[in-house]
Amino acid sequence: MQDGLQLSQTEFASAFGVTFWVRSVSVFFIAFGGLLAVTFAADPASPPGQDFFIGGYGKGIYVSKYHAADGSMDTPTLACEVVNPSYLCQHPKMPVIYAVREMNRGKNMPGQSTIFAFRWNAESRKLEQLSETEIDGDGPCYVAVDEEGMFAFVANYSSGSAVSYAIGSDGSIKNQLDHVQHPTIEQAGVTKKPRGHCIQMDPTNRWTLVADLGLDRVFVYRFDVDHGKLMRNPSYEGLKTKPGAGPRQIAFHPSGKFLFVINELNSTLTAASWNAETGVLQELSTVPTLPSDFQEKNSTAAVHVSRDGKTVYGSNRGHDSIAIYRFDDQSGALKLLGHQSTEGKTPRDFKLTPDGRFLLAENQNSDSIVALAIDEKTGMLTPTGKRIDVPKPSCIEFLKTTP
Repeated sequence: MQDGLQLSQTEFASAFGVTFWVRSVSVFFIAFGGLLAVTFAADPASPPGQDFFIGGYGKGIYVSKYHAADGSMDTPTLACEVVNPSYLCQHPKMPVIYAVREMNRGKNMPGQSTIFAFRWNAESRKLEQLSETEIDGDGPCYVAVDEEGMFAFVANYSSGSAVSYAIGSDGSIKNQLDHVQHPTIEQAGVTKKPRGHCIQMDPTNRWTLVADLGLDRVFVYRFDVDHGKLMRNPSYEGLKTKPGAGPRQIAFHPSGKFLFVINELNSTLTAASWNAETGVLQELSTVPTLPSDFQEKNSTAAVHVSRDGKTVYGSNRGHDSIAIYRFDDQSGALKLLGHQSTEGKTPRDFKLTPDGRFLLAENQNSDSIVALAIDEKTGMLTPTGKRIDVPKPSCIEFLKTTP
């Protein structure tokens, strides 16, 4: 049992079920002449809770546990102390968590632009630091790892760049392998500065995609696995969004044939086809994330796709909601089905639980994570009343079952 946590109903039944059974049967036999008693014990088929980590702007990285039965979550505890661990990801084959510290280089602050590697200790429920490496860039806001666990990638917002690193056999971050600086562009008398906001490998592990909010483009690089380099295609640099759209984050369809881009500045969502042979994106549809009658200030944040690929979700900060879409993989069309309040302020990010039953929305400015139930058939969301309090959450990473 974790310190500071109460026993759940399942843990209570498991811990005290035998004693309760014996006492219940004894009383029953005395009172009713030996009739059979009904016992209450934990269901052995009931799945255990699943750990997840929470990054943000509190004291460090927190850990909680998700329960599939009702979407409830345990009270978070501090797994490690680190300044501004705004984004997290896990090694695909080890219980190693990577975090970026969202700071700038060389500033007189408590910390600097850094990528960390932590190993999860299930017994102590702590993250134990493996490495701490300064990032060649300012304002890192996204970290990702390739599917083989050999390389880590960071997107730097303030400096508008992307960096790759080698990963050691123990999961620690080793040397920097590449640094790609996006250019500042003069366009129609306007200076557009690069703002790297997301970096991911495609499902084939051959291409690296970087969403640049400032340049209104999703850059596509061929990844050189022999040298860890991001190689530009001179004839195609990536998907251009509408000027001023501000592509912030991306998510691949489970088929690997489509990409979704949520655009922060004009509150839209773009669906694009993805050709893994050529590394080319083609826009299919772009739709708003807001109701037509909403006129207040808003910016979007994250985008995620259901396991069956039929439903796409995007978060609105201002409207403070999750926009829900149905995706047609034949036509490439996105249909806005509706919105669900996140019951808090500024949903910076959210995650779909691994079982696909709930959406966990992180309300950064109201210090909460709220569970919304997902309708299996329609993809629509329903409040559950389940929530936890945690300081300024900005990212969730579920602990994967590693080989």
